[in-house]
Amino acid sequence: TSELKQSIIFLQQNVSNYQRTEERLRKSEERFKLIAENAADLIMVMSTEGLPEYFSPSVKLTLGHDLDATPDCSVFDWIHPDDREGTMGSVSACINHSNCQLLELRLRHKSGAYRHLEARICAIREQAEDRPHLVIVGRDLSEKKEMESQTAFLTRKLLDARESPAEDKVSNSLVNKL
Repeated sequence: TSELKQSIIFLQQNVSNYQRTEERLRKSEERFKLIAENAADLIMVMSTEGLPEYFSPSVKLTLGHDLDATPDCSVFDWIHPDDREGTMGSVSACINHSNCQLLELRLRHKSGAYRHLEARICAIREQAEDRPHLVIVGRDLSEKKEMESQTAFLTRKLLDARESPAEDKVSNSLVNKL
């Protein structure tokens, strides 16, 4: 009966260890969910074919796409045609060489308009022999790009005004202040 008591004690310790580990895992998952669901950055997890597995809420806010509405749609289909070759090259390098890639690209919003993003793409394998998942963390640069475009346009206009022979005192005054 001494062996039986030791076996029972051993089992109780194993069960207690398992319960503690399970509780730590649950808390860790809750922390991850809290961070991911409140991050301003877009977080997407997808297969190497671009099929979505997880979207943070900011994906819907920025791109209008909802995970439940796009389970069979490849995220790669959202890439602007002019960005597709470079982006897919980065994705291939990420998968084949297991190094993260940083890039700028445009993704199509559900409305059809394109949003400029800066994104970091990493291929994550749960085990070395597993097929990787792609994890993309991105930031919307659309407003910044629009501001840069407006600034460049206004700068060109002011420079053109400076070179024109017109004697408009207001435009010359503005140009000289720059």
